[in-house]
Amino acid sequence: MHVKGQWGTFARMKAQTLRAIEGILQMDDSLTPEEIKLRLAVISNGDGHATNATPTPDKIVRRQQAAELLSHSARFVDRMVASGQLKKVTSRGASRGCGILMSSIQQFLGQTSGSV
Repeated sequence: MHVKGQWGTFARMKAQTLRAIEGILQMDDSLTPEEIKLRLAVISNGDGHATNATPTPDKIVRRQQAAELLSHSARFVDRMVASGQLKKVTSRGASRGCGILMSSIQQFLGQTSGSV
């Protein structure tokens, strides 16, 4: 299957390639098993976005994924960002956000867990 990505059209990687990359990542002592899993998910998905990967604190998650983690709509996430309860991340010079900081989602969940 071919996917149109940031660098053009490319095919999803073969299982052998992913296993080789996993082996290389496991040799890196600075990566946790969760970080390795997330990186492999991003690589194997083929479009530069992780799917079904568990985000870790201080990682950036997409708006829709933040909504799913909060069990609310993407519009709810927008309102929480506007109110300052969630931290939106933007790259330098960009007018649009890259995503939501996972640590702010976890902090929000911790603050609201008693009131839900």
